Amino acid sequence: MSQRVRASFLAAAFVVTGLAACNEDPPPSAWDPEYTSPRPQPVITGIAPEAGLANVSVLTISGRYFDPDPPHNLVFFDNVLVPVLQAAPTELHMKAPDLAKDSISVKIGVYRAYLYSEPVLYRLSAATQETGNFQPNEVPVGVECDTGGNAYVSIGGVPASASESSRSLRPVAGVSIPSSLPVRCQRGPA
Repeated sequence: MSQRVRASFLAAAFVVTGLAACNEDPPPSAWDPEYTSPRPQPVITGIAPEAGLANVSVLTISGRYFDPDPPHNLVFFDNVLVPVLQAAPTELHMKAPDLAKDSISVKIGVYRAYLYSEPVLYRLSAATQETGNFQPNEVPVGVECDTGGNAYVSIGGVPASASESSRSLRPVAGVSIPSSLPVRCQRGPA
């Protein structure tokens, strides 16, 4: 027999053997359409307060099918996992994450529930705001507020000349303390 005939015969034998080995039936499916989740899907019915301050507010999520053990509830604000402080079957309490946005998707996963809750949109505002137009040699060293809610900043720094004072008090243009921020501007004793 020639080399070509031998090679053709071996190739045909490998193909027939390979096709014969593929005759096995696939294993039965692991999917059981009758199987149900051990716990129902959690449901969010509301979040209080209506809008909170990032990294400041304590939030209360109302709903159903939460776990009374706080670590068994996974609360996500977008992709940020927030630890639950207190839990009950219908209420979860947590500190707002440091995530100031208008449309944050909040969803909850519960231990042994196969589905997360439907997402709910929530808004967190920044608890602080950057203000002032300070020069590189100016260092804010104190803030004072008047009864109208206007902010005044005490500036310390290296004086430009020996005749200037190293400290001055000036208003921060266009800045007032919003009433929604947890700040109490009170006039101190004179």
